Amino acid sequence: RRREVRLSTPSLLTQAGTEVPACCEDETWKPVPDWPHEASTCGRVRSVDRLEEDGTWRLGVMLPRYPDRRRGKGYLYVHLRDGRRRRKAPVSVVVLEAHDRPKPGPEYEACHGNDIRTDNHRANLCWDTKAANLAKMWEQRRQRDRIAASVAGGAFTQEGVRPVPAIRRYGGSAVHGTGSPPSLPISPS
Repeated sequence: RRREVRLSTPSLLTQAGTEVPACCEDETWKPVPDWPHEASTCGRVRSVDRLEEDGTWRLGVMLPRYPDRRRGKGYLYVHLRDGRRRRKAPVSVVVLEAHDRPKPGPEYEACHGNDIRTDNHRANLCWDTKAANLAKMWEQRRQRDRIAASVAGGAFTQEGVRPVPAIRRYGGSAVHGTGSPPSLPISPS
């Protein structure tokens, strides 16, 4: 018996049967420096066909992406292998190393432009410092909370946005429905 799988986003199936999102019809692959792997502009990583040191022929496969298990993180990782060498790397870093350049310095990290940690498309990624990334993240959160506060009922004042207790108290964002329990109404103070 075959089970029918319904996808929430439109996709294409390649000849190998692997799922390709419709937005990635023109994805390009480039090699990951110093590893027998390639990364695509759509945030996918695959190994390449190769002959191992022990004479074993390895066929290339699409690598599975694993979510970070640490609480509150949510980044995707892949496990790169080359003989005895192993590396657990964030998908965003692998894509940037393959398509942009290696990490410019130890103070740099891979930053997601739209603040979605699982969106590893090349157009969404850049190298930036931790301080600049945090400043950008807080500015995006302030903008989201302004929108949420205005939807919650006239929280705009001459000085800016008045604090919305339910959002501030529970540390979440009303836009995504996290942070405030459904039993508490969101009201301006």
